[in-house]
Amino acid sequence: FGGKFAVPGFDHLRSRGETWRRCYAAAGWTKPSHATLLTGRTPWAHGAIGVEEAIRPKVETLAQRFRGARFRTAGWVYNSWLLPKFGFGSGFDEFHVESWSAPQLFRAFVEWLAEHRDRPFFVFLHVFDAHSDFAALPYEVRGRSKEQVAKEFGVTFGSCPGPRCGSDLLLAIHQGTPPQPGDRAMITQLYRESAAQVAE
Repeated sequence: FGGKFAVPGFDHLRSRGETWRRCYAAAGWTKPSHATLLTGRTPWAHGAIGVEEAIRPKVETLAQRFRGARFRTAGWVYNSWLLPKFGFGSGFDEFHVESWSAPQLFRAFVEWLAEHRDRPFFVFLHVFDAHSDFAALPYEVRGRSKEQVAKEFGVTFGSCPGPRCGSDLLLAIHQGTPPQPGDRAMITQLYRESAAQVAE
């Protein structure tokens, strides 16, 4: 983000940390991409590629390295692909899988932090809010309906679910289907609003 896509919450976080401007996901979906984040290995090396595959037991995770350095380790993930049975809980002193919104998850972390300030820690927080919507809009935004978005950007959705809805639209464009005139502006704006709601 930046410039016309500035999000105050993220801007504050960025001002206190580091920013990488050229970042690429290791895969096009959750499990292998996050396994790479937590191991530093390519999907072919860590093994969590398909629906049933887990991170290989011999592949060291970031949480294992931090715990080995005497850090406390804790994780909160949305109930999705990042499950202990796939190796994502490896190295965490505590690992919580919850179907929570970002505000609920952040509140749980703040409460945990108040009780664990006595030594360095590594925490992994995975929120699901800024995610593609499988039912109506390309990105989930609280308070936005498909009717509002269709009127604002001049796009047509037809009867959802369908090829003009949610993740189906993003996938179709990715696979080469030409976007309608208002699609690019709509997708950019919805993603911005969704991300801003996470950072509130």
